[in-house]
Amino acid sequence: MLVLEARDRPGGRAWTRPFAGSGPMVEIGGSWFAPGHAEVRAELARYGLATRTYGAPSSVRWRTGGELRDGLPVPFAELAALDAALVAIAADAAELAAGTFGARGSLSCADYLRRLGAPPATREFLSAWWVMIGGTDPKRGAVVDALAAIAAHGGPTGLLTALRYAPAEGWSTLAARMAETEGLELRYGAEVRSVRQDDSGVDVGLADGSSCRAARMVLAVPVNTLPGVGFEPALPGATAEALGSNAGRGRKVWLRARGVPAGVLAAGAGEGLHWLYADRALDDGDVLLIGFGYEDPAFDPGAHADVERALRAFFPDAQLVASDHHDWIGDPYSRGTWATAAVGHADLLTAARFPPHGRIAFATSDVAAAEPGWIEGALLAGAAAARWALAA
Repeated sequence: MLVLEARDRPGGRAWTRPFAGSGPMVEIGGSWFAPGHAEVRAELARYGLATRTYGAPSSVRWRTGGELRDGLPVPFAELAALDAALVAIAADAAELAAGTFGARGSLSCADYLRRLGAPPATREFLSAWWVMIGGTDPKRGAVVDALAAIAAHGGPTGLLTALRYAPAEGWSTLAARMAETEGLELRYGAEVRSVRQDDSGVDVGLADGSSCRAARMVLAVPVNTLPGVGFEPALPGATAEALGSNAGRGRKVWLRARGVPAGVLAAGAGEGLHWLYADRALDDGDVLLIGFGYEDPAFDPGAHADVERALRAFFPDAQLVASDHHDWIGDPYSRGTWATAAVGHADLLTAARFPPHGRIAFATSDVAAAEPGWIEGALLAGAAAARWALAA
């Protein structure tokens, strides 16, 4: 079996490498897997890889309503509104899972929260959790992804406990072990530019001018890269309409800092980063944090001053030692981050839009039938495509 990989490594958007080039290993791409992710556990067990378990945060820090809070996430006067919002969100997530939520899934997260009648600080608290799910500005992402994640992971509070496990040796180690499977031939630097199929097989044209032929093809690339591939015959209209439709524009930044409590979780209306977690304490007393935000012209994740401002929004006395990130939005082999439906188009980024097309099957976490956006979804989609190819 021939595997064509445009990058110089396996794993795609799952990537483990040293912090800032020489520091401790960090997950630049994928991070956690959830308790119910059986496919991930099966693959880790297959290759004898251990799991890291994350405990509960040792402390919390909220930034809502223009204030920093170490206890309640919203002002005391908003507690009833927060409780009502969480109850309504849980009910809507159940409706979505039952297929009765309808067109409301295409509302932006921001519009959805306004329709709940949630007051400002409560909206800021809930929007911070949206960043972990939708990975884009709450005004740009459809709320369907947040509600689907809530339904799949035990309700609103399940979103916290779902971020619980990771491969101890990193996602890249798992990808490398999978790439070493007997019978696979990997070709790196092989960017697919064209796919032409006929009655007997598929011809794949590469960016370097070379080509190869196979009986079947599994195309496991992000949805936003597909507009750069020419298909002959053309893709069906429903599939073609969905190409490039992932609105995911997340920013994931690693921060090495001083003056931050080990094990703290911080969230709210930040300055470029809206969700921070102290991943581990280092031997010299520094703390390594992971931060999430979304594409914002006022925030450059590669600028020390911007990242330090984002850190001090939650920890005013903290000092940023160094930071690290990868531009997945500008990366030509991803063109975006984890799966997020665009406002008004909740039906585009779905498995139903990407059935097999002749001799081609699509296998990406972006449109997985279950757990889209997670590495679990990528494994499930890949396994389904493999079964299709073998059966054919």
